[in-house]
Amino acid sequence: MSFKEMGKILSIGILLFACFGAAEAQISSAAFDPNCYQPRLGVPSEIDSIYGSQDQQGLGEVMAKFPKSKDFPQGSVAIMGLPKAIPFLAFVPNGSLFNLHNLEAHAKQSNLPTDFGIYGFKFGHFHDTKHTDLFVNRLRRVYWADDNGNYDSSRHTDLMPRVISTNGFSRNLDTYVTFLTSDTVCDFVQIVTADDSIPPYERLYLMLFHGGEHLLNQGKIAYQDSSYQIQNPEATLENRYLSMYFLQGDFRGTGRQDLIVSAACTSCGDSGNWFFYKNDPPFAMSNFANAIYDDTLMAVWENEPLKNNFYAEPLSSALADQVLPHPVWDNSVDIIMPLQDKQSSDRRNNVQLVLRGGQNFGQSRIYLQQAEQVLHAPWFYDNSFFEVTLDGMFTDCGDMTSTGYKVLFQGSAPANASYQLFYLTGKAFDDKADIFYSYATQGHAGFPVPFDADGDKYGDILLSDPAFTSKDDFSLGKRNVGTMHLLRGSDKIPIRLNPKYSVEERNAVDAAPWHITAYPNPCDEKTVLTFDNCTTSRMKIQVCTTDGRIVQKEETPAVDGLQQYALYLPSLSPGMYVVRLSCPALGWTGSVNIVKTGMVQGPGNFDLKKMVGR
Repeated sequence: MSFKEMGKILSIGILLFACFGAAEAQISSAAFDPNCYQPRLGVPSEIDSIYGSQDQQGLGEVMAKFPKSKDFPQGSVAIMGLPKAIPFLAFVPNGSLFNLHNLEAHAKQSNLPTDFGIYGFKFGHFHDTKHTDLFVNRLRRVYWADDNGNYDSSRHTDLMPRVISTNGFSRNLDTYVTFLTSDTVCDFVQIVTADDSIPPYERLYLMLFHGGEHLLNQGKIAYQDSSYQIQNPEATLENRYLSMYFLQGDFRGTGRQDLIVSAACTSCGDSGNWFFYKNDPPFAMSNFANAIYDDTLMAVWENEPLKNNFYAEPLSSALADQVLPHPVWDNSVDIIMPLQDKQSSDRRNNVQLVLRGGQNFGQSRIYLQQAEQVLHAPWFYDNSFFEVTLDGMFTDCGDMTSTGYKVLFQGSAPANASYQLFYLTGKAFDDKADIFYSYATQGHAGFPVPFDADGDKYGDILLSDPAFTSKDDFSLGKRNVGTMHLLRGSDKIPIRLNPKYSVEERNAVDAAPWHITAYPNPCDEKTVLTFDNCTTSRMKIQVCTTDGRIVQKEETPAVDGLQQYALYLPSLSPGMYVVRLSCPALGWTGSVNIVKTGMVQGPGNFDLKKMVGR
């Protein structure tokens, strides 16, 4: 059957072995965790995939996870490139109704345009606490949610700063969106430049747009509620701000979003300095202006790497998320920032630095030499991964292991290939890939979307490559057809704890009677086992009633060293159980008692084969 015929039957052609060939063999590399999980394309329980059917379809060029609505009580994923929805986004359900091979079965077409791309999505309460609205930074536009949680391209407001310049030109550098003057609805602060043909040549303004009903009621265009001019006496024709990058996050664990600002101009010698605003109430424009212009968080001249050969990527390429282990009371987020060699063509020197957040963040200067972690690219460890680097931004993939440790993603696409690299966070965090797969491509995989494809305990993700075109279709003149991959979370993903962070777990395991711990215990439906797999082999798990009856069997991945494994027990009745852990290689068996408190839950309804009919 030709790809054209497939497209006629399914609207979106099936992509399995036809495009990529047989599943690739496992790769051993110093760039990977010793137990790196390498899922296989064409194996639906690991990586399921589909392929588009039309020229310039761009399947998956825009994908974004949307919140709950009346039509999608569990949330939805907006996807560009579904044949019946082009050129708009279509929404498909999150959860058991999701069907990769028939995305249009439960899809609802929107009239939201796709030209705003995949950057700058932000959901929040922008006019009241009952609705979750959508802000698109590049357009400076708010799409208002209706009472059913839906969005419409005709129901929006553009945030339009009133700025007067002698040459009529102004630029919006970036927008800060968070709770500022209110704890119920978010405000917007834009930094805007006005270019003049006479001194001082450039004026910088802060534009404050208050959230609330009055913002919605202004209609299609809303102007700032107040503005504040930042003095910039150094501005010249050759020294103007080209860009200003924002990175917002709860860096101090206060429950409020702080802001880091990095500015770049045409010829600034210190371009790239960081400034820090602590979002402590009450909000005042003058305090905000002073902070982002004078409160230096990191100075280029104080950091040897930046003074010499390296360049700190703009904060648009940095990640603010909790990736290092933190105490349970500490909700602060960390920063992962690319550092690139600006003089050498050898990109193996490029690294990603991990800077820790915490309650004292911002009280002293940041020095890059003191980064808690330095992440190296695969090329650094293994020359066979020529030009496979970590230059871009990491993306949060959610909890794919059901242990509470999120997974981070970064893709790399040298010529004619695409490499997908995944790293576990928390106490399993290091710079060796924990999940890896690759395939031949002319394009580059986009940012993944974490969601639930089947209702099990493991989070899943959607990946896309909108430029991918099969050889057959390429010869027929088609381009940018596109492909999407569903990578399923799995118990095959190994959880090997980093000895740097796992001292407490090591002590607890050593002190336990059978060198096994379970937490939480009692548990509602899931507990996480921690044990030492000293044989690097698969461990057998049996869950037994107190009278010895076996009610559940599982097998852990083969992991070297201290290991964690999520044990999911939703189908068991409340009561006490004995979890037996055995190592066939040594004939060793241990056990730990657990108490289940949650009620019995039925199995998930997702069955891909039944839904697809093959």
